Amino acid sequence: MRYIRNEYGDKTCFKINKHGEVFDENKLPVKIYTISTRLYKGETKQMKPRPYVYVKYRDGIFHKKQLGRWLLLTYKPIKHAEKFEVNHIDGDPCNNTLDNLEWVTRRENMMHAADNNLLPYGENHHNSKYKDSLIHEICQDIIDGLSSSEIQIRHGVNNQLVNDIKSGRSHKKISKLYIDKGFVYTKKTKDEDIKLAHKICKMIEKGMTNKDIVNKLKLKNTCLPNDIRKKRVYKYVSEQYKI
Repeated sequence: MRYIRNEYGDKTCFKINKHGEVFDENKLPVKIYTISTRLYKGETKQMKPRPYVYVKYRDGIFHKKQLGRWLLLTYKPIKHAEKFEVNHIDGDPCNNTLDNLEWVTRRENMMHAADNNLLPYGENHHNSKYKDSLIHEICQDIIDGLSSSEIQIRHGVNNQLVNDIKSGRSHKKISKLYIDKGFVYTKKTKDEDIKLAHKICKMIEKGMTNKDIVNKLKLKNTCLPNDIRKKRVYKYVSEQYKI
């Protein structure tokens, strides 16, 4: 059993063993809290259960961290630990055995989650606006041959959602379930996309706002001008302009 250490290697007042059991200054077991929800934009969202522990520092202030992080900080400390995240190798946040924990960067953590299908999607995603059942209905309507405007009126949704589903830009995990039933993604050719990116860059260079560009070009993807301006997409194109 060892004293728990923080990100900078300083000892706290609490101890932890390799099994993830935590004890206070009086050698009494410390309660481990399992949290399965989080607050996002005023709404309570579900997430995978994660065990947390409140530990008292030497200055008497309590700090909360995931149990797995306390374990790695104590038994596998690294320099600049505050810049790294804890990855659960098997994808289970409740499995906090030392062999299941590793230090990773934010990018590596996200790649591991994506490769193992651990990222929330659809209505379980924190930024989701639509129920999965609605997306299923829209996919079926697309197969049935309804136009975008008919789907908009039928479900009270905007044109961008319908076109994003059709092109596979969003909700692809649901839409691909309908491929065997006749669902086909509609995509522009690469040449057309590049020409559009150049056109948007020229308009940005002239000082036009994102809204003006969307209206002028009647863009279905209303985020595209801002994404190009922020160099999130088509960076190799925008670098040719004074943006």
